[in-house]
Amino acid sequence: FQEGSFINIAGESFSGKSTMVLNILSNIAEYNKCLFFSFEMYENLLSYKIDNLNEYQAKNLLIEQYRNDLDDVVALIKLYASKGVKFVAIDSKMKIKVSGNAEDHQKASLISSTLAKLCQETGVIIMLINQISEADLRNGRFALKGSGDQVYDSDFIFFLTVKEDEKTGTTKRTFFCSKDRYNGKK
Repeated sequence: FQEGSFINIAGESFSGKSTMVLNILSNIAEYNKCLFFSFEMYENLLSYKIDNLNEYQAKNLLIEQYRNDLDDVVALIKLYASKGVKFVAIDSKMKIKVSGNAEDHQKASLISSTLAKLCQETGVIIMLINQISEADLRNGRFALKGSGDQVYDSDFIFFLTVKEDEKTGTTKRTFFCSKDRYNGKK
């Protein structure tokens, strides 16, 4: 990923998005400070998921759980960026609060445009966990839940899908890229 990238990772509920992102953060925390906004997981579950971190990873993986207003998220990212954090993950877009009486799609657009602009201003890489639109999923299409503006704002969009084989009882996860602004590859 390039500095200043805005990344969306989307998947259906319980597909493993949070676990995958925590694994990415654990790897990054071996070498650099990173920030995880955990708005989805109860504190004890989060502690369980990161229990196997070594001392260096535990020191470098910074966690924010309670300040989920968009303005607070932006202020915290700027603060941590000034202290050397270059990678941020937010779990999830659905839990970020936006002031006002705007429609949900307008709020989704505001979140997306604000975070994309923040990436450009600070050089921080922001990975935002998102949901797949359930209506689109039923129709065999992959789309981010909310507004189409999210596609425009994103530098990368990844989808995580899960299929269970009823005969064998195995689960297959597929992770694929639907947008790569830098390489144009999918």
